[in-house]
Amino acid sequence: MANSKANHKQELISYEKALNKLLDSHNIKPKIITMDIGNAMGHILADDINSPIDLPPFDNSAMDGIAYIYDQAFNEQNTERKLSLQSQTYAGDEGKILEDNNAIQIMTGAVMPKNADSVTKVEDLTFHTNEKDQNPNAVSIANPDQTKGSNIRKQGSDIAKGTLAIAKHTILNENHITFLASLGIANINVIQPLKVSYLTTGDEILKPGMALSAGKIYDSNSTYIKLFLSQNHADTMELSSALDNLEETKAHIKQALETKAQIILTCGGVSAGQKDYIPQAVKEIGGKVIFHKAKIRPGKPIYTATIGEQIFIGLAGNPISTAMGLGFFVRPLIRNILGLKQLNSTKAILQNDYIKNHKLTMFTKANVSINDQGKQVVTVLDGQESYRIKPFSLANSWVVFGESQQENRIGDLVNVFPL
Repeated sequence: MANSKANHKQELISYEKALNKLLDSHNIKPKIITMDIGNAMGHILADDINSPIDLPPFDNSAMDGIAYIYDQAFNEQNTERKLSLQSQTYAGDEGKILEDNNAIQIMTGAVMPKNADSVTKVEDLTFHTNEKDQNPNAVSIANPDQTKGSNIRKQGSDIAKGTLAIAKHTILNENHITFLASLGIANINVIQPLKVSYLTTGDEILKPGMALSAGKIYDSNSTYIKLFLSQNHADTMELSSALDNLEETKAHIKQALETKAQIILTCGGVSAGQKDYIPQAVKEIGGKVIFHKAKIRPGKPIYTATIGEQIFIGLAGNPISTAMGLGFFVRPLIRNILGLKQLNSTKAILQNDYIKNHKLTMFTKANVSINDQGKQVVTVLDGQESYRIKPFSLANSWVVFGESQQENRIGDLVNVFPL
């Protein structure tokens, strides 16, 4: 079959323009689901949550000790007076009423008795026993250095009823979920993760575990895509790999579209080779190109399109090209759809010279750390070619050099992004 792909030179657009075109191309509305808080770890909160109660819901003791009326515990010379022990109260008991010149033994978390205004911890008390049965019947405060109102957790001092507890679009962690549980909230509305279907392409691809034969390579992209997206608010569906054949490529893309995923990802087949069929296949299916190729390295051949309401992103097939495309196109798209703020770069001090002999935006494998002076520093790693995976396994960040940043020297401040 003759290759019908056009062979003409096209003007490349900048990374920033390409990303903006992608983010402006969709009308995808995230779905809201109700979820038990025990299953909400990592999900995005769909609504502001205001506290339904005061927390604590009542004044309670911060110590094991006694609850009493401060002005009755000391005389004018601030010396101790005996208070009669009236009763005991424990966490979970209903509140009691304190009588004049008495004290109530109180445990941590117990409701403060009515009329009591102070608590002193047990270590600062002297108990006086009944001579007949040796049971304590009175108490005095051995340490006079007390303040009125001490050791009481006031109602609403953590959060008042009706005030904002957790803001919309918060990515929930165990701290947030613990807070929700303390407010008595069992179910919340969260944004449903996006659905992403993906497949690799290429006659050369083998699954890990298969015998490696001549001309073949193992598929590392599928594993990376799945793991990356699972940490970036997407549920994934992996489809079988497509061979380098136009009709098979079209069939696999149609299968991906039938999953109703909001985003369809492919790896490979987007460049200018004789078997790079992705752009032609998408066009024949009815896709409308957003952009094809950008002034970036790695990942320059990236292809994006809309197919109905679904977004199609064809990533370049080399492993680091795929990783860059996920980090700098797919992740921003997902965050844009879900209403999350985009990840910002941080500044780091460059620890080695890096010379760029082209005017493309360059995404480099890098390792960032904190030096002895407490400053963030970064080293651009050797082995920046897009096929080289070992340096990527040592990287913990990307350093991004803009189109005009060609000579980069030790000590320069550069932009660092998370992997």
